[in-house]
Amino acid sequence: VGAGVTGAAIARELSRYDLTVGWVEAGDDVAHGASRANSAIVHAGYDCEPGSLMAELNVKGNAMMPGLCRELGVHFKPIGSMVVAFGPEEEEHLRKLKAQGEANGVPGLELRSGDRAREREPNLNPEITEVLWAPTAGITCPYMLTIALAESAVTNGAALHLDFKVKAIAREEALWRLTAEDGREVSGYWLINAAGNHADTISRLAGGMDFRIAPRKGEYLLLDRKEGAAVGTVIFPTPTSMGKGILVSPTVDGNVFAGPTAMNIQDPDDTSTTAEGLAEIRKFALRNVPSLNLGQVITSFAGVRAAWAEKHDFLIQADTEKTQLVQAAGIQ
Repeated sequence: VGAGVTGAAIARELSRYDLTVGWVEAGDDVAHGASRANSAIVHAGYDCEPGSLMAELNVKGNAMMPGLCRELGVHFKPIGSMVVAFGPEEEEHLRKLKAQGEANGVPGLELRSGDRAREREPNLNPEITEVLWAPTAGITCPYMLTIALAESAVTNGAALHLDFKVKAIAREEALWRLTAEDGREVSGYWLINAAGNHADTISRLAGGMDFRIAPRKGEYLLLDRKEGAAVGTVIFPTPTSMGKGILVSPTVDGNVFAGPTAMNIQDPDDTSTTAEGLAEIRKFALRNVPSLNLGQVITSFAGVRAAWAEKHDFLIQADTEKTQLVQAAGIQ
């Protein structure tokens, strides 16, 4: 259930085997939710709690991504990332991130002075005193990655059912039966829940684990390619409990974007932008890259990531309540 990047990757992997794979998606195409509106960053893995599944899979996935993108014909650029610090307090946080990243197995992490960082990124704020350099970070195109994974899965025989809004899930002997709002039905021996912001609803319909997804909206500003030379790597502020903060980054298509905000919301499908959110982006993006020309904004947009409310981690496991049910949820 779910044709975002997670569901697409699962469907493709399962389609390698002698299995019949049925795959349902509520939207009218793949990459309909968070997979079409996010930061497109292949994270190095330094900001995840050591021992967490998120930490393990960030590092493993980072190493896999260049080869996967080559195989699928999707753009990937290994441009690295910087977390910037203004003064001693934030510098101390960089040291914690570096130690955490090394515990997670992230290669090549390095603390660099602000002056050395500006040799690589001359448009950084001259008041930045130190950065954490992560050379293994990169960028891709999230919706093209999802589309390519989905095309591969379907070519291999996975049956994709779009506009399939799951209304009911029933267990009949050894089979799961999914019924859509329009009456269509799909059944199978195993049920894999990769429904993103609706994964908790799908789990409840199946009588599975009781967890909650806390939708978190992030707004963005996308700049014209004329500003493409503003930065050549991903520029993060020192993170907070709500996330990695307002960043400035290139895209694989030659644009630059700023964002995202981080706002906990009730409606998982709310992708509206707000004057307050866009003002916040402008303020903090210019703090890190003061020369960024925000007069070159060509569009604003928002995405909603599926945070697992009970724990800052991914929920990927066999369900504890039902057999033949696998959860792949909370993958932000």
